[in-house]
Amino acid sequence: MTEFNKKYHLRLPSCKQSIDLVPDYLGLIERDFSLSERVKADMLLTLTEAVNNAIIHGNCEDESKFVQIKLLQPDESVLSFQISDQGQGFDPDALPDPTHPDNIAEPGGRGVFLIKKVCDCVRFIDRGTTVEIEFNLECE
Repeated sequence: MTEFNKKYHLRLPSCKQSIDLVPDYLGLIERDFSLSERVKADMLLTLTEAVNNAIIHGNCEDESKFVQIKLLQPDESVLSFQISDQGQGFDPDALPDPTHPDNIAEPGGRGVFLIKKVCDCVRFIDRGTTVEIEFNLECE
């Protein structure tokens, strides 16, 4: 693992308390890259949602399993992250639309919807066990 990969890699046990470490991880990213307030807020929301989904839905809160966040090699205009779990995966296209009237009152089901709305690009890899989210740093 390169120094870059070591520095920007976070391995979390699959418990809800691990979500509390996401802001500190993002603080490291913020110190090393020039982030606008909007991009920082978008990153916090989407990384938190992705980690939450990976812990709860992917790994079923099994603390023997881990969630990993990695910052991919950046360029000057884009930051991309991969969030991976050790679960069975899912079909992101099969999720119910949380904006449909039948689903509005449901207490959950908005995480993937929010991630798709907030990120500049989202890719689901390996049956959804990895989500790659991308942020354009130049579009303000």
